Amino acid sequence: MGITARPRKRTYIFSVCLYVILLTAALSVSLAPAHALDADKSPRQYRVDVWSRRDGLPARRIEALAQTRDGFIWIATRGGVVRFDGNTFRVFNYKNTPNFFRDMAVSVAVGPKGLPWIGTDGGGCGPLKDGIFHPISTGSGKTLWSQQNVIYPARDGSVWLAGQGQYSLIHIVNDSVRAYTESSPEGAAAAGCTGMTEDSAGRLWLASWSGLYCREKSGKFRLAEPCPDATALTAASDGGLWVGTKHGLLHLRNGKSRTYTTRDGLSSIDIHSLCTDHQGNLWIGTSMGLSRFTNGKFSNYGREDGLADTNIGPIMEDREGSLWVATDTGLNRFAPTKLTPIDFLRSKRDRAEGLCRERGRGRQHLVRYLPGSLSRTRL
Repeated sequence: MGITARPRKRTYIFSVCLYVILLTAALSVSLAPAHALDADKSPRQYRVDVWSRRDGLPARRIEALAQTRDGFIWIATRGGVVRFDGNTFRVFNYKNTPNFFRDMAVSVAVGPKGLPWIGTDGGGCGPLKDGIFHPISTGSGKTLWSQQNVIYPARDGSVWLAGQGQYSLIHIVNDSVRAYTESSPEGAAAAGCTGMTEDSAGRLWLASWSGLYCREKSGKFRLAEPCPDATALTAASDGGLWVGTKHGLLHLRNGKSRTYTTRDGLSSIDIHSLCTDHQGNLWIGTSMGLSRFTNGKFSNYGREDGLADTNIGPIMEDREGSLWVATDTGLNRFAPTKLTPIDFLRSKRDRAEGLCRERGRGRQHLVRYLPGSLSRTRL
């Protein structure tokens, strides 16, 4: 079933800035795709796209994001899992997807063979292939109904599932499934898991209600850092780890730790999500907006920078270098562009010329500002 979205809405903060085309930028434009967001720019200087329920999303809240090899963006929501190609939303739910028993999808990731793996709230977890959901089961054929908040495809080709319920930790190696209950040492460590990652040495790390754990060579999970209320986990570009909590941002490396708070420049200590892009910049989703940590400094962004809402959910960088940011009211995409918008200085003597797109209609206009007048020419 396909749901057609409205044309992508490009948000331009017209009252704050006019988008000026620099001659040097215009001459350098090519048909080659741009890659990565420039760390020297504010998100308001990227192309900003916004989608909401009015455009076809089945629910406001987004639980997870992933991109498969074919370029599709997969979105886990409380109304089902969504496949998005940039124009059309296709929703998979219990009404149109065999074996999909619960609409609330809580996790999504790209698993073996490039298939999207979906985790649901008590309705099983497994790959979606040819429009059919295949929840994981034990050798006896019994489906594992636990809520798997985290799906982590490891470098060795296996898949880890972690969350809460009867089996808080599941490890799948080829066709072998090993499930751990919350009463087991492994299951107890994974109970309430909020993130998994591997460091530069290949060690598996897990963040949960009770702290940060490292998996030893013996297969046992060792408590490495008793950080309660961990909310997110990602590998750092320096070989360490970033841990998001409800009390700040924790950086761990070589046995040393440091906690960053609002005193260091964070927009909020209540951290919801983390994403390290391929340039090594750390993006932080908080309850008060989006933060970026680059070269030891934080930059913070809110509605005035194009965000649909400041309560941030999952964050993901796609293969083209665009940043996808989920909020309480929908989905944002910040895309790299060859043209550089310049902030408009509101002074009587200022003159500016810029390109803007009429909201909702896709019409392009050249805007010229002179003292006392504003002209608009449709292109």
